[in-house]
Amino acid sequence: MKYNCTWFYRAVLVFIGGVMLSSCAGEYHDEMYNDPEGIEVGLCLGSDRTRTSMLSNGLSTEWLPGDKIAVWAMNSAGTYQLSNQLFELYGLEVGRGFFTSTLSSAMPEGTYTYYCSYPSPLSVNGTQATFAVPAVQDGKVSGGADVMVAYPVQHGPLTAIPDPDDHSGMSMSMNRILHQFRFYIPQSNSALGTAKITKMELNFPSEVCGNIVVDLADPAKSVSLAEAQKTITLDLAQPLAKSTESQGVYKFACVSLVPTKFADGQSLSIRAYTDDMIARIDPINLKAKNCLAGHSTPVILNIKELVEFPYVIKFTLTDNKVGENVTSVKFIAPSGCKWPSTGTNEYVYNPGKDIPVGSTIVCRFADYEDYAAFSNQSITIELETENTISTSTALIAAIPSGVDKHTSEISASVPYLLYQDFSSISTYSDGHDNPSVGAGSDTYKGITELSSAGLAGWYGTRIGVQGGASARICCRYEDVLGVSAYYKGRLYTPPMSRIKGGSDVSVQVSFKHGSNRNEMKTVINWQYKAPDKSPILYFGINTQDEVTNPDKNEGNIIDSITGMISGSGFSNPTPTSLMPMIIKGEYLDKENGSYTNLPKSMTMTISGVDRDTRFGWILTTDNSQGSVNANYWFYIDEIKVQIVK
Repeated sequence: MKYNCTWFYRAVLVFIGGVMLSSCAGEYHDEMYNDPEGIEVGLCLGSDRTRTSMLSNGLSTEWLPGDKIAVWAMNSAGTYQLSNQLFELYGLEVGRGFFTSTLSSAMPEGTYTYYCSYPSPLSVNGTQATFAVPAVQDGKVSGGADVMVAYPVQHGPLTAIPDPDDHSGMSMSMNRILHQFRFYIPQSNSALGTAKITKMELNFPSEVCGNIVVDLADPAKSVSLAEAQKTITLDLAQPLAKSTESQGVYKFACVSLVPTKFADGQSLSIRAYTDDMIARIDPINLKAKNCLAGHSTPVILNIKELVEFPYVIKFTLTDNKVGENVTSVKFIAPSGCKWPSTGTNEYVYNPGKDIPVGSTIVCRFADYEDYAAFSNQSITIELETENTISTSTALIAAIPSGVDKHTSEISASVPYLLYQDFSSISTYSDGHDNPSVGAGSDTYKGITELSSAGLAGWYGTRIGVQGGASARICCRYEDVLGVSAYYKGRLYTPPMSRIKGGSDVSVQVSFKHGSNRNEMKTVINWQYKAPDKSPILYFGINTQDEVTNPDKNEGNIIDSITGMISGSGFSNPTPTSLMPMIIKGEYLDKENGSYTNLPKSMTMTISGVDRDTRFGWILTTDNSQGSVNANYWFYIDEIKVQIVK
């Protein structure tokens, strides 16, 4: 015997001998494995009328994978052996759904009174269960919008699901608690054309949604309604197109509402929308309609015309330097603003594909009041890629009062993971980037957070900035009577905090640079210029600990690179406490570098970069001459970091 059925595999179920899965035939085994952590039991719900999602024909329904029902089992002593126990859909057979749950132990023998509901209620007091009839539904009355309660059944303890060919286990029959309206657009309607309705706002003359109280012991009893509302929004999971009655094909959008009786002359007002137009519909006369539980009413939508939305906020992605394509955009407006698609101050645009530069996102408003709430408001914009989130703000300009049509335009771009060209930075010195090379001494080893220079999150030692030009790092060498000391200069970037937690990426780091020096050797009164010695640059990766921990502020880098210098450069120097991962070390040429003369550039690709990574530059020298004071400078500008694939 064949069955038109579908079985949905759940990993928690283990059958002796295995289970064969098929889209058109199912097979159960008589014995079920009892997991040490619990016992699997099952039950059956029958009837086509008691499934959770309306099909597009508006008449047939279906259970969906992941659907859960709640079950209570009261023993002969009046206590619950099961209380709001969730059972999940396991399989379908024509007219029936099979549900299973894991119990901590087998149910004792005896006769139980079973109660059942879909969905699980918000709360239960005795047999009085409270359910939510949502004010936002999907047009398929799924996701708990179709409240159902089973008629009580007396039965023994629940056991494993039997073979569907010989069903002898417990079966229950659900009772629909709500009424449904089935909206359809006739074939003869010419105004809609090939467009489809994506959203409907239904304004009823009396309360039709909210919290209802149902008696689990008597599901036919009338329900009570609290926290009631008159408006239901349908965000259609399946956009509604015209029906083709001539071929017997109807397409419906359905809504669940609390059973009610409308008065003669009352009407239903509907605002409907396509992706980019407003569909105007005349109010629908409800004709003293008595909306009974478990019944449905077909409703014709007569669309008169499609008109443009009068008010628009248009966003444009103007640039992207981060190295990955944008995949979603989140807009966060101040409290009191409501985006049309969500009804809240937050809206996420996620098209399921890349959003290239030049793309536009359009938010359309039907009402001036909703649109005008955005006037002079700053919008936070989060641009998400595979591995990063970038945040910026955009100001919506003042919106004129009383206009019939208006568009506001905003934009944003995705910057480099890090970019600094010092063009907006003020002139700054920490006081140690150009000490005297005469008889004076400067033994500074401290580190400074550079917010006062306009470089929030940056740290440095012996740092100078020329406003609008570039920055420099200074290294100091001193030798007095054969006692030498090195005072290194350092610069550390902020962490790459725009990288998502748990992600690590490969990046390309590039910058322009130049170098210079000023050395003096004493014979009598510091009067001779010393022989030129080159500064040595280290570039690498740091974390916050190496940057700010006082115990790691100094160390003799020269000791760590002994014997590793080769020609004009070297590679793979030993990590130090100042820089645990050195990417590159290089002798800098003897050039006439300055804040405005940075003739060279450097580019490196670095892998394993995460949100805590900082990049750092350390400047030192291998000068070991006696009786010399010297300053060495490294000038840097146009620092860029972006992801590479």
